[in-house]
Amino acid sequence: MHAPKARSISCTTRPGTQNLDEVGQNMHTDIGTLTLLFAPQWGLQVVSPVTGAWEYVQPREGHAIINVANTLRFLSKKRFRSALHRVLPIGGVQKEDRYAVSYFLRAADDTEFKDSNDEVSNAKSWYLTKYHTYELPHDVQGEQTVLSGGMAQELQATF
Repeated sequence: MHAPKARSISCTTRPGTQNLDEVGQNMHTDIGTLTLLFAPQWGLQVVSPVTGAWEYVQPREGHAIINVANTLRFLSKKRFRSALHRVLPIGGVQKEDRYAVSYFLRAADDTEFKDSNDEVSNAKSWYLTKYHTYELPHDVQGEQTVLSGGMAQELQATF
């Protein structure tokens, strides 16, 4: 697998369903430096750094949600915090199709930093490691710092 260009755009559609196994997205942080998200429906949740609770982000027409991602967190020596987030429809039921457009900005492949385990890594290696982690069972994902860029451990959030 290769890492994509330093920027990419993703248009996603998730069909409405009553099956709870088919809704939502596991807790994670984004890989690159910044993410711009355009999502007109409720469902995005972030962990409050104050309360540690999951809180819904109100969608606002004509606005983007901007997330700090892992590489920017690591390059800033953790001064900036990656947005720990997940997608979970209100009430756990996705009655309508869900649409989102995401713009991901990544650092150059050879950009070096200390990752969530304080090991020297680079943007390409982090990207590949993180996507490999998405393929693991959820309980294994939760034992590692990769999926959340260390934010789950810092905020003591649970999967």
